[in-house]
Amino acid sequence: MTSPSLPLTACQSSQGGRRCGRVPRFQAQLEAEAQPWQVRRSADACADHLGDVVQALTDWARDHDLTTGQVTVLAVDPVAGARQAACPSTLSLTGFAFSTIPLGPG
Repeated sequence: MTSPSLPLTACQSSQGGRRCGRVPRFQAQLEAEAQPWQVRRSADACADHLGDVVQALTDWARDHDLTTGQVTVLAVDPVAGARQAACPSTLSLTGFAFSTIPLGPG
């Protein structure tokens, strides 16, 4: 079960049914194991919504009983994300990983 990353076009946080729309500068990447599957999800966020996005990923993991894995938070270059969206055959977006949050039993 794998969920691909979305191109960096807008912050994926929403409140009241409306998306933020700001250029994301961060990406949260969830990597977990649910035997026999490797689960990967990611979400892009602006600085104002980074905490909300990380919380949403960890809540999603807990709701699906995923306790072996981590959420890695990266600072990303939005220009590189736009280049990747224009040329999807390139490797996945990389950034500067500045935080790793282990998943654990809730």
